[in-house]
Amino acid sequence: MKLRVHFLIWFFIAIPKLYAANLPDDAWRKIRAGEIWVRELAAPTAPTRQFEAVALTQANVAEFERVLLDFSRYPQFMPHVTRVTIVRQTTQQTELEYSLGLPLGITKKYRLAMTHRTLKNGFELAWRKIAWPGLEDAESIRDTQGVWRVTVDTQRGDQVLVDYIVATDPGDIPFGVGWVADMLSKQSVPEVVEKTRARVVQQRGARK
Repeated sequence: MKLRVHFLIWFFIAIPKLYAANLPDDAWRKIRAGEIWVRELAAPTAPTRQFEAVALTQANVAEFERVLLDFSRYPQFMPHVTRVTIVRQTTQQTELEYSLGLPLGITKKYRLAMTHRTLKNGFELAWRKIAWPGLEDAESIRDTQGVWRVTVDTQRGDQVLVDYIVATDPGDIPFGVGWVADMLSKQSVPEVVEKTRARVVQQRGARK
């Protein structure tokens, strides 16, 4: 329990300092060219792994915000998400139950607390894993938390800068399927951003 508390403190102190910070020039060239730039960040303990993905999207903040706050429709575009149930909701926080469908019939479930915060030039949507009473450890992952930060691109007002940071500890993985851990962390990071960006563009076109 003490380790988890330390992890939470470390994560939420470190995140603001990491936001699109100290990216090399070649990273910005790729981002400006439309690519999703990904890097691994230091995590407090193994086997937790933390990644950041940065991208630009031809949209505005409100359009991106609308898609990310439409939780019940995540299964329509979020990789591996098969079901999202809203447990309770307030003006700033929403508790969700997630179900992930992975290859070989592997299913993972967990409950998240999502916190929305308005920024001066955009918004932030942070999440952390919370207890799901009655759920067995083998059915879930040990921990996950992260943040979306979406802000107006300072160079072009018709685009938004998307910064997605996620830290995941998949927990006990059966022998021979260690690739599940990568699917839940390294491999999924650029895919999540790409699918979400595509959803925003699609929804933008549908509303015109």
